[in-house]
Amino acid sequence: MPRDLNVPIAGAGWRKINHINALAEAKKKGSGGEASISALSEILQIPIDYYITADFQGFINIIDEIGGIEVNVENTLNDYSYPIFGEEKNPDYYARFEHLYIEAGNQKMNGSLALKYARSRHSLGIEGSDFARAKRQQLVIEAVKNKLLSKETLLNPVTVSKLINEFNRHVSTNLEVWEIIRLWDMFKDVSREKIINKVLSDAPGGLLVSTISEEGAYTLMPITGNFAQIRNFVQTIFNTGEEEIVKIEKLNTTADISVKNGTWITGLANKTATELKTVGLTVNDISNAPDRDVSETLVFDLTYGNKNEVLDYIKKTYNATQSFNFPNWVKEYQTQENAADFILLLGTNANNAY
Repeated sequence: MPRDLNVPIAGAGWRKINHINALAEAKKKGSGGEASISALSEILQIPIDYYITADFQGFINIIDEIGGIEVNVENTLNDYSYPIFGEEKNPDYYARFEHLYIEAGNQKMNGSLALKYARSRHSLGIEGSDFARAKRQQLVIEAVKNKLLSKETLLNPVTVSKLINEFNRHVSTNLEVWEIIRLWDMFKDVSREKIINKVLSDAPGGLLVSTISEEGAYTLMPITGNFAQIRNFVQTIFNTGEEEIVKIEKLNTTADISVKNGTWITGLANKTATELKTVGLTVNDISNAPDRDVSETLVFDLTYGNKNEVLDYIKKTYNATQSFNFPNWVKEYQTQENAADFILLLGTNANNAY
């Protein structure tokens, strides 16, 4: 699940998925894991029972305690902007970063290098995307698993004792000890070839689309504007056949739409714009409305009845009422060059979250 994926968060609107943990931890330390699996279970409509979180120092220490890991680096990583810890506010801007270079091929990594390999975000070439970063993280996790479960580690009581200490200090999980032992017994012999690994992305044919929120942030949205396809994708991940694709019906009429968020629900306009684009409409403006306490969603038809198919779609989909009383800000908008055919003013009744 990409960290930039926008999801509905109770009491916080549509926010990036990595905000779930942060918001929960700000309210109550240690609650982020439970909050994350609870929100994801609801979004994907599947039970997610367990979580494991580890902080950066624990990540480094655990890898060092097992003597490092072997990672098959698929593509050379060349990042000129890897941040140096503690130098974030250095007056010399260029002293805040180091040049991280890791050649393709089988590489042995200590904890510090493994963390850099997993975290790098600004590599040149194909390793510069968040999706390449996610894949690198998966490779590191697999390498750690292989080393942890090796006889070299498990038969060394000193190493095991040190690892238990690191887990207690830096790792949080709701797994009981007997459950960890049971999981290890079930999966210790599973090879990589038997693991089904799929990633949500905005690549051609993917289920996500990249967009810019009304706050100007880079985000990812479900390409349909809701989670129907993603739920199907997740719930049928072990099927051997082709997953059923949810068909999107395009409108026969094209139109330009300005989407205004009249609520304090973060990301509502961005989510709505994504939905409108999937049915063939053009969104030429995503922004906040002058009034943010709107309860009833309104649509202003600036074509004066010339595109009724689009008007009917907006009214039905977003519980929108057509307003014939144009406030001053709408009248001013009409005079602008390339003004849209419709203005959709979102109220709280448009928050069809899923």
